[in-house]
Amino acid sequence: MRTLNMMAIIMILAMLFVGCSTINEDQLIEFTIAKRIAEEALTTDERSTVLPWKREIVTPISVERVPSYIDTKDLSTDAKIYKVEIQTSKDEIVGPIDIYVDVVSETVIGRQLRN
Repeated sequence: MRTLNMMAIIMILAMLFVGCSTINEDQLIEFTIAKRIAEEALTTDERSTVLPWKREIVTPISVERVPSYIDTKDLSTDAKIYKVEIQTSKDEIVGPIDIYVDVVSETVIGRQLRN
């Protein structure tokens, strides 16, 4: 329920700022899907360390920019990859949580290794 409320707030805020940016409606939908998938992929321990006052950073990336240890050979040709960076209370020790998501298949394709 909390995730749904948070997603609704994010959508409303994003819609307010759409007129001030170059993000189109399709990209906004893809950003929202990527954030939802990444949040659902968090473990209970990871969720407990997420900093709720920090925004996730959602970045579209090409398949070539996905770390080499993440298997991308089975991705469809129309895959759209987003990197979702989630800030946590452990960032200074192990870094943020980076999750790579394909919004077309709505799946996590991998995670950035944390130190």
